Amino acid sequence: MLKKISEKLPDVLLAAMVSFSITYALTSSMSLTYPPFSILLIILGMTVFLFIAFFNRTTAIITAVLFGVAFASTLVYVALHIKLNELVEFFDDYFFWLYDFIMYPDVPDPTYQLITVNILCLLVSVLSFIFVVKKFRFLVILAGGMSVFAIQASYNLVFSITSFYIFLAAVLMSYLRHVYQIKSSKEVNDYVKPSVLVLWSIPLSIVIILMASSIQASDKPIQWKWLDQKILTAYNRLKERFDYESFDYFSLSASSGFGDSNDFLGGRVRLDRTNVLYVTTNKRAYLRGAVRDVYTGTKWVNSIEELTPLEGDHDRLYSDTEEMLEGLKILTGTDELPEGLLYVNPISVRFLNLRTRSLFIPSKVSSFEPVSADITTFLSDTGDLSSKDRLSKNFQYKMTSYIPAIGSEDFEAALRKSRRGLYEEHLKDIVSLFISDMRVSALVMPSTYKAVPDEYASCSHENHMEALPDSSPSIASATGNIPRDKNELVQRYEKVNKFKQYSDAVYEQYLQLPDELPRRIRDLAASLVVTAGNDYDKARAIEKYVSEKYAYNLDVRTTPRDRDFVDYFLFDQQEGYCSYFASAMTVLARCAGLPARYVEGYMLPPEPVDGKYDTYVVTNMQAHAWTEIYFEGYGWLPFEPTPPFRNAFYATDVQEHVYVSPGYNPAYDDYMEMMKRYYSGETSGINADPGTFTGRSRPMPGTVVLWVVLVTGSLFLLLLAFNAVRSKVRLFRFASMPPGSSVIRHYNYYIGLLNLAGFGIKPSETPYQYAARIDKLLFFSPVRFKNITDIFVRTRYSRHDATEQEKQLFTEFNPGFLNEIKISMGKLKYFTQKYILGRI
Repeated sequence: MLKKISEKLPDVLLAAMVSFSITYALTSSMSLTYPPFSILLIILGMTVFLFIAFFNRTTAIITAVLFGVAFASTLVYVALHIKLNELVEFFDDYFFWLYDFIMYPDVPDPTYQLITVNILCLLVSVLSFIFVVKKFRFLVILAGGMSVFAIQASYNLVFSITSFYIFLAAVLMSYLRHVYQIKSSKEVNDYVKPSVLVLWSIPLSIVIILMASSIQASDKPIQWKWLDQKILTAYNRLKERFDYESFDYFSLSASSGFGDSNDFLGGRVRLDRTNVLYVTTNKRAYLRGAVRDVYTGTKWVNSIEELTPLEGDHDRLYSDTEEMLEGLKILTGTDELPEGLLYVNPISVRFLNLRTRSLFIPSKVSSFEPVSADITTFLSDTGDLSSKDRLSKNFQYKMTSYIPAIGSEDFEAALRKSRRGLYEEHLKDIVSLFISDMRVSALVMPSTYKAVPDEYASCSHENHMEALPDSSPSIASATGNIPRDKNELVQRYEKVNKFKQYSDAVYEQYLQLPDELPRRIRDLAASLVVTAGNDYDKARAIEKYVSEKYAYNLDVRTTPRDRDFVDYFLFDQQEGYCSYFASAMTVLARCAGLPARYVEGYMLPPEPVDGKYDTYVVTNMQAHAWTEIYFEGYGWLPFEPTPPFRNAFYATDVQEHVYVSPGYNPAYDDYMEMMKRYYSGETSGINADPGTFTGRSRPMPGTVVLWVVLVTGSLFLLLLAFNAVRSKVRLFRFASMPPGSSVIRHYNYYIGLLNLAGFGIKPSETPYQYAARIDKLLFFSPVRFKNITDIFVRTRYSRHDATEQEKQLFTEFNPGFLNEIKISMGKLKYFTQKYILGRI
């Protein structure tokens, strides 16, 4: 027993080295501050325990029994002394902490940190024990460890150089053992024992690592421009062909990598360059994909999830546009809108690498028409347009929308007249005008018209317009224009009354705020709008404050689960990306009494496709969030609180102050460069064609999986081809040898394959006895295995030298022998042994 322990002890130490190097690398990436020496002690203890527990069958049974008793005792103790809800709450708190800590490391909780470190140590130690001590597998050790370090390098994660060097030493030692294992299985030797080999491999590995690390190397990778171009071209084609964004309904977090996949606001960004839309438009526009009306403190949701079919009636889709066209007449005081206030803009949208039910539309759409297919459309309570089924690549639709001259003096002058109660006042004016006309007519022609009853003048205007008769013979006989004026007033009244009812519903729905909203947010909003004289100036004041006060940064920490998202952004974190800015402005606007909603969708890239001034290829990097605020007399108006996109949004040449955090992650350099182009107005252009991946893009960290699959697949195919050729070359070499050597090598080859198939030679079994047993188990024709064995025995154990005819007999025996081995092994095992492991 002691001899077996001494032989296995070096393997236990090697398993501990592998476990420590990988575990320490993981804890470094997670920014856990647990001391490495303590981690090493935990791993040594766990590895030794596993070795003792599974030393033999008896110890394994004893361990299983003890573990079962301990588990049952734990359950009893928990049931008697710990409340179930407390236990569930503990695990919930732990997983929330773990998620937040992984997303953005903060000061670690000592208890949770200890739990996490022990879990990592246990998992890695068990795997290392299995593949180092119990069933040694060099390739598994190499692949497992290199995967960890490759991911760290790809994602620019924190890593420990110490753990990397320890892993290199462990891999070298494992490789030496792997080679020894292969050699020792072929021939017996007494040069060295496995345990001694492992011990001697330690200093040898250290020497190799020191020599390798002392060699000076360039910090820059090897670059072959022609090869880089080929790889990038192949990568772009594969990405365009196979990389689809697929989801039912659009959301910024789940669909585009901005934030948490569970729709919690904020968190680290995972940039994605996938082409999603091909847009043709004369004017820049934001394409709305999702509108949210309820703020919970951690996310935006919809109060009503039900979708209603349009069924060919698009009036509800165009209602916001109708309100703008009629409302601006009220704000400007004229039936003819000033020239330059609105622009009619045709837009065409085609899906690229996208499968979704959501349809992306601009604000103030006045027409919508599918081009490539007839679809059944649905409209949400907040105005989201969607299809019954998922739409895929090349689905196309065209629209017409109105683009307001945002930022112009005329437009702002009109919006400054908007106020709550505008429609109410206009309805009173309509009623007063009608009553006034009736009284004047009564004074002029008292014999024809009766005086307006007092109850008309005293009743509310809603009831008054309903009380008016549809026609009056006496009025019609006197003059023809009174009925016409009356009908026009009634139509105007009905339209404005519809807008008023919608406005009342908007103020009811879009001023919602959670009861737990911190008071200081409301105080901040009040301070921002105290000098504003109208709703529009209030909105612009909030927009200006949010965009200029806070830093733009993609690499931000996750908001603590017990904190309000907007409060944490405004007063603690003070940096973020579009979701942060849009949420903050929406909440502040609601605090100031302005109906506001949170909108997600796509903006256009900073420059069009090269050579096409009106064509844009939209990628997931243009996924965006903004705010829309409701104004009586206009409807919903978008606002851009996120720097530096305000310049492009308002089309101004004056550079406003933009504060970008200096501590952003370098992994976002490409996105930050795109941001600067928005800010500066550069139009360098991008070489692109519809449906192709734009530009000479570098594979982003999020595409590492794709690259791993491609590289692994290529290596796998090369391995299959190599082993197939190797098998042919092996038999060709046998056939090229002298007859005697060829017979002996052939026969040893057969014995090895029979052993792989489970038909190895039994102890004390003679070659002829073995041949007779094989002939009974397997079928060889026309040459039997006994004939082959007879030639081998005469060649190997007598002075008889094999002839060319006998060698030829072995060569002809090969196909039938291999086919019988394939049948007995099964296709899967045969394929594995021949093409993957190269043993056949």
